[in-house]
Amino acid sequence: MTRAPCAGVLAWLVAGLLATGDAWAADHAATALEPLAAAPAPTPETGADVDAVLEPWRRVRVAHLIPDHARACVPVAMRLPATAAQKEIAAGLDLISLAPLGAWLVDRAASGTVLVCRDPNTHLAAYYRSQVRLIGLLARLPEPARIMFLAHELAHVPQHPRFSNDRRFGPRAMLLMHRVREAAAEAVATRVLWQLRERGYPEFLSYKLRSAYGDIARAFVRVMAGRQGEVAELRATGAAFDQWRLRQYDDHLLDHLERIHRNMPEPVGPRRVLSDGFLRGIGRHAGRTFLPEGSGRSLGDPYYAGGLSAENGARLDALTDRAMGQPSEPLEDARSIR
Repeated sequence: MTRAPCAGVLAWLVAGLLATGDAWAADHAATALEPLAAAPAPTPETGADVDAVLEPWRRVRVAHLIPDHARACVPVAMRLPATAAQKEIAAGLDLISLAPLGAWLVDRAASGTVLVCRDPNTHLAAYYRSQVRLIGLLARLPEPARIMFLAHELAHVPQHPRFSNDRRFGPRAMLLMHRVREAAAEAVATRVLWQLRERGYPEFLSYKLRSAYGDIARAFVRVMAGRQGEVAELRATGAAFDQWRLRQYDDHLLDHLERIHRNMPEPVGPRRVLSDGFLRGIGRHAGRTFLPEGSGRSLGDPYYAGGLSAENGARLDALTDRAMGQPSEPLEDARSIR
């Protein structure tokens, strides 16, 4: 974001937290899933029959993104690892599942037939392609970074399609929603690492504390000092959420919107209002939320919605002007979106 550097010495992680998926509408997410065929027993030579759990349109997209997907990908719902890459991914999912919140995230990914793949070609540390329901991990990630980024990308899965990019909101609201998605995924992933620490696996939170995103982990740890339990963890998750990376979030989303406008130049003026109540829904996980109604600042506050650099402000103005190239239509509150 959804994904970003993990530590200063790992230059290849610069954009890891920025990839949150390429959807601005849930065109494929609403497609009815076909019955899943039984997969044959995998072998180290052939890998798993990943195609057996994919709808036909996804097979084409996945093969384009990860040509060796039979050996490099694992369906979260049906972990039959055969190759070293698949065993590595399955072990990471099993580890994250030891955290209660991590188990909930893994279950959500399994119910959505999400794939997790090791991607040898990406320049990102990790990403989630929401249209294809695919999490990609950089092949060179050491284990602590792999767990940290996998938790982050799993946190993006329940955000879609409800909080996917939607041009009907207009560029400014889409930018804010992207920021909220990324900050929420980072905060939720930090809570997963905290829960792993509490269950005897402190190395992953320690790794994050030493990373370029250590301020997020430190905000969480400060709130938890001398406290325990779900209420404290939710409060700590909110504190982690407030540690924003505005420039990194903005660069990624504006690059994406500019590509969209090049490919789809017809104007789409804002037709829906992005309300605080709608945005707060992104904080709900496993029946509880770290962004309850009436708490803290409104998510439309300048703390969250402001802070654009001069360069990105000019880019956003240009995108807004293009989006307004047709007569505006009556605005519809985002609460009505289903």
